[in-house]
Amino acid sequence: GCALIDAALENGVEHFVFTSVDRGGNGRSDENPTEIGHFISKHNVEKHLREKTQEGKGGMTWTILRPVAFMDNLTPGFFAKLFAVMWLGLGEETKLQLVSVTDIGMFAAKALGGFDKEEYKNQAIGLAGDEWQRYVCVESAAIGADAVTLGANVTLTSTDNEAIGLLSTVNGGFDLVVTTAGLTTFGGLVGGATALTSVLTNGGGTTAINGGGVITTGAQTYADAVTIGASAGLVSSGNAPILFGATVDGPGALTVNTGGLTRFVGEVGRTTALAALTTNGGGTTALDGGFARATGAQTFNDAVTSTNDIALDAGSVNALSLTAADDIAIRSGGLVDVDTLTSGANPDTDG
Repeated sequence: GCALIDAALENGVEHFVFTSVDRGGNGRSDENPTEIGHFISKHNVEKHLREKTQEGKGGMTWTILRPVAFMDNLTPGFFAKLFAVMWLGLGEETKLQLVSVTDIGMFAAKALGGFDKEEYKNQAIGLAGDEWQRYVCVESAAIGADAVTLGANVTLTSTDNEAIGLLSTVNGGFDLVVTTAGLTTFGGLVGGATALTSVLTNGGGTTAINGGGVITTGAQTYADAVTIGASAGLVSSGNAPILFGATVDGPGALTVNTGGLTRFVGEVGRTTALAALTTNGGGTTALDGGFARATGAQTFNDAVTSTNDIALDAGSVNALSLTAADDIAIRSGGLVDVDTLTSGANPDTDG
């Protein structure tokens, strides 16, 4: 860098644009070489440029561009993973400023074309596009086909309510929150290798569980409508609640396993029947939506309650107990086996 500056002066270059690096903002960067070798070398070139052109020596003006980290580092591949791990090592509260290399090129062109303007003439300019915390915010569709490992609590948000797709496996002992009014898709097994701490989907859209299931140590909350595209098992190994805040539809089979509360706030299988529905784990199942339909068996290995009616439509029904504030109706083409039936009105079975 220093040799190039000297050559430019010797050959009558009118304006010199040097791409440096930000070292803590415009004020600090002038005097802060840092302890990083690459940053120190940039600082030394800046110092050389200023000294050689001080008070108009050589007749050459200059612009120093100081970009922050490159957004382009986060493209798919090994280096992006390495970059993310480096950021992770700085601590959960550390913010990261990013800028696109395209934007750096645009400012370099502006500096060359407008070197006589006061905003570029003998000026050092910091360049930053976005500032990120430990979550991901996207305006449009975000579809990830690669396996994902969480290294910290992660929130994925689509501000334009587009689709967010995690199409392969997701692992890591941290919280995952997905927020969009569009479609959220889990295309692979979640928590199969390393259970997540918790999962929350919300935003008024739909969550498609297509990859075999979700395993957490803590709670699972699906605040939007859920579809089960293939047989899925939802497990909380810590016996935390598993909550469905809206409707649940098939065509796949659903098994929910927790020693805590399983709660269906909306109807189950009303639009598209599940292949089967199973709850177990010794906890409680709340069918507050009042309706569950499956083409195959419905098996409740824990106590079932409802603040409304209970209407079950299935190939067969097996339950330890059913307790409803009002009517209980069971329609089955096969066996109905309920140990205890408690209804605020009269139970009715058809099968």
